Amino acid sequence: MRIKILRAGNRGFTLLELLVVISLLLVFMTITVVSISRISEKYERREALRRILKVINHARIIAVTERKRVSLSFSEDGRTYSLDGNISKNISLKRGLRIEGGTLVFYPSGRNSGGSLNIFYEDGMSYTIALDPVTSKVAIFHE
Repeated sequence: MRIKILRAGNRGFTLLELLVVISLLLVFMTITVVSISRISEKYERREALRRILKVINHARIIAVTERKRVSLSFSEDGRTYSLDGNISKNISLKRGLRIEGGTLVFYPSGRNSGGSLNIFYEDGMSYTIALDPVTSKVAIFHE
């Protein structure tokens, strides 16, 4: 029977090597968590813009299908909107969002009065949704 003798260099990992590996893992995990939170934040902002655009499109569709002038306005906190000043509906948007802008008017022809909505976030990020009265196109600008 042969007995293997372990030499000093073959005993395994040193404490220093383990600490270096654990430190690297912690750094990578921190970077991953920060990246995921940024992606999540971007997704929430895009989703808020989609919801606002959906409301704008809904107002336009009502104007065309019912053949009447429809005005759309948002509350300053972005939680509710009203059509023709009398129908108030909730829209779920991220907290810390503020909407500024006048009333948007849509006509039975599918055109609109033009105008813009400015959307501000607590961290200073802002977007502008602009309606072109000639082409009836909606554009989003990041500021």
